Amino acid sequence: MIKANGYGHGLSWVIENLYDQPHLYGFGVATLSEALKARIVLNTLQSSLPILVFSGATPLEEWMIEELKKNKLRPVITSISDLKKILKYKIPYDLKFNTGMNRLGIEVKELSKVKKLITPFPPITVLTHLAQAYRPRSSLSQLQKKNWIKIKSEIEICFPEIEFHIGNTGAILKEKIWNLDSLGSIVRPGIGLYGSSGDLHTESSLKPVMSLFAQILSLREISKNDRVGYDGTYCASKKERIAQLGIGYGDGISRLYSDQGEVFHQKKRAKLVGRVSMDLLSVKAQPSWKVGQWVEIFGENITSDEIASLTQTISYEVLTSLTDRVQRVYVD
Repeated sequence: MIKANGYGHGLSWVIENLYDQPHLYGFGVATLSEALKARIVLNTLQSSLPILVFSGATPLEEWMIEELKKNKLRPVITSISDLKKILKYKIPYDLKFNTGMNRLGIEVKELSKVKKLITPFPPITVLTHLAQAYRPRSSLSQLQKKNWIKIKSEIEICFPEIEFHIGNTGAILKEKIWNLDSLGSIVRPGIGLYGSSGDLHTESSLKPVMSLFAQILSLREISKNDRVGYDGTYCASKKERIAQLGIGYGDGISRLYSDQGEVFHQKKRAKLVGRVSMDLLSVKAQPSWKVGQWVEIFGENITSDEIASLTQTISYEVLTSLTDRVQRVYVD
């Protein structure tokens, strides 16, 4: 999955690094505009890999059909009405069922109707999405698995050429409990591709692909009872050295990180003090710090999952919130 600008890493760069992997099936995006950008990159690489459009081609409109056809993009169909439309045009497509997450997808009770409709022109793949993939034994996961087994078993009898997929990062990391091999022949890693498990309670050997750094712009000494930043939320209890880092919520750092987050520099962690502002972070500096040095916001030493926990969100949001103001530097 490479949606949301490759989870903040850069869509083109992700494609260029993955497209020639031997077991890669294709790429998944959310919107039609993402799909068009991905196709341009793949054309440049002389690759015809499939691109699945997961939510950006619904409700299906005539102009979308023209774009899908012209650029060889596959819409993920999530409703009976869109299924009827796509069958008229006979454009390759994929079919999604709602097994219990209750977002997008055709209802399980429509299975008999779907089988009749797709007989003249079946989908390439059939899929669903898991709401609690990290908790395969939960009642919701068990309900989804039961519904999925019903869908898969009934469709594959009539259409043995169709492939099935259910596994996202969480399911891949818990694949033995899910018995994932029995549920499909394709998986859809998302956040896991970028080195995050996406769940603080799930152990993995994944290593982060991205490290975020900010430069030290200034250093100043403050005295006891001096305050730092907007509203003066931090009050020094003694003489301290404060660094200003050139990054803030204008770059995607959550204001919830204010007065509680940490950064990493010269083999040590350092505390954020005061409010996260649009362009700056204030940090307690060590004596050896110098203006111009670069400090790790997250990466090898502070994970995006850790930041997510402190800011009441998930690593997906931490990574995809990084704005265009953040310069991406790619290294081999």
